[in-house]
Amino acid sequence: MKLKNAPVYLVIAQVRFNPILNLEAFVPAIQEKMRLEGFPDFQRQITQQLVLPFGNPEGVAPSMTAQSRSIFGDMSGQQNFSLDSSSISFQTTEYGSFEDFSMLFLKGVQIVHDAIKLDYFERIGVRYLDAVFPKQSESFMDYLIPEVVGLRQKLSGEVSHSFSETVSRDNQMQLIARSYIQNGNLGIPDELAGRTPKIQQKFLSLSGWHAILDNDASLEARNPFDLEQIKNILTELKKKISTSFKLVTTEHARKVWDTL
Repeated sequence: MKLKNAPVYLVIAQVRFNPILNLEAFVPAIQEKMRLEGFPDFQRQITQQLVLPFGNPEGVAPSMTAQSRSIFGDMSGQQNFSLDSSSISFQTTEYGSFEDFSMLFLKGVQIVHDAIKLDYFERIGVRYLDAVFPKQSESFMDYLIPEVVGLRQKLSGEVSHSFSETVSRDNQMQLIARSYIQNGNLGIPDELAGRTPKIQQKFLSLSGWHAILDNDASLEARNPFDLEQIKNILTELKKKISTSFKLVTTEHARKVWDTL
C-alpha cells in the first residue's frame, strides 16, 4: 500500500552494464531522445577517480584518472539520469509510486540500449532514503523499533548521533539497511553529496532530531541484456526494501504517514 504522506525523499535505481569506451560518440543521439522524453537539461561532469596499481606493486603509486558523466535532467531539477561508460542511474526527489518510477527508469535504460546495443548487465540496484521527524510530543520509539534507535535516550550527557547497519544476503540479492539518527537539517549520505536532484521544500524546511532510513538493495550477476528481466529484478529488490521499511517502522508511524 502506498502511504499518502510517505517519508521518502530520494530514490535511486542503477543498472551497470558492459563498458563502452567510446560512449561519447553515442551521447548526442541519447541526449536528443532524453530531451523528447522530458529531460532537456543536459550537463557533462568530469570527476577524478583513484586507480590503484594491480597487485599493489612496490614503488608504483596510485594515480588519478578523469571520468566523464552525462546528466539528463528534467526542468524542475528534481529528476535526472546519470550515464557513464558502464552504468546508468535514475534519481528522483519527486517520488510518486514504484510503478511510475520503474517505468521511467526503464524507459531511460531502453534509450541507452537502443543507441548502444548493450551486451549484458552485471548489477542492478535500488536505494530508498526516508526521513523520520517525530512530532514534538512524540519520540523515535513511537516511529522506529528499539533495535535502530540507539542509546540516545538512555545515556547521560550529550549524544551527537547514532548509526545502525544490517547486511543480509539471499541468493544473489543483497540488502543493506542503515539508520542514522542526528540533530539538524536533513542531509544526504556523503557518497551521494553533490550528485542528487533538488530535495523537496517540505523536507528542507524540517530541522531537529531526525532519523534517515537508508535501504539499499542490489543484485550482482552477469546476464545477457534483457529489459524484461531487469524489470522483474527491480520489482524483487523493491519488495526487499518494502519488507525492511515495514520491519523497522512502527504501525503508529505508518498510520501517521498515511494521513494527508
